[in-house]
Amino acid sequence: MQGWEIDPVVVEASRLCFGVGSLEKEGSLVVHVGDALLRSSTIEGGFSSIMVDLYADGVLLQQLLQVEAWQSIRHRLKGGIGGRVMANLGVSPRSIDGWPVDEDSVNTIKALSCMLDVFDKEVNVLHIRNMDGPRTMNVVALTGPFEGLQEAWVEGLPYALRILAADCRWERWESSK
Repeated sequence: MQGWEIDPVVVEASRLCFGVGSLEKEGSLVVHVGDALLRSSTIEGGFSSIMVDLYADGVLLQQLLQVEAWQSIRHRLKGGIGGRVMANLGVSPRSIDGWPVDEDSVNTIKALSCMLDVFDKEVNVLHIRNMDGPRTMNVVALTGPFEGLQEAWVEGLPYALRILAADCRWERWESSK
């Protein structure tokens, strides 16, 4: 597994506090200090999957609201198109229990629209209720086929997380949402 982090302090803290150093020593993780959105942030042959979780000051990076960023990410997959991309896109554009939709969800919708354009309309979303309060949810997006996704997701989760995820369902994202 390979990972990029722009802040060397975060990398060092993860080595000291979260066991990342041990994973690096075992050879199961390579950590790069640098900008994950640079075209040079890749490996020979491409990645089988890419996880995107890019924020600055708690806000989704503005670059992820541009089609070009998602094109660059897609071209880093094996063969330029193989594999899947999973992205934590932040605030859900879905209302919960009558509460108003969070203003920050506009960025989530923009990022999802860009992903739809780049990944041939194959973008699935999972709305996950935040643990910090009942009024907000985050969106996780996953590119690729929808068929069988929910079943594979639930079966792949540890038992304790299956209970927490019981009310979470993957759905195909459409631009009209």
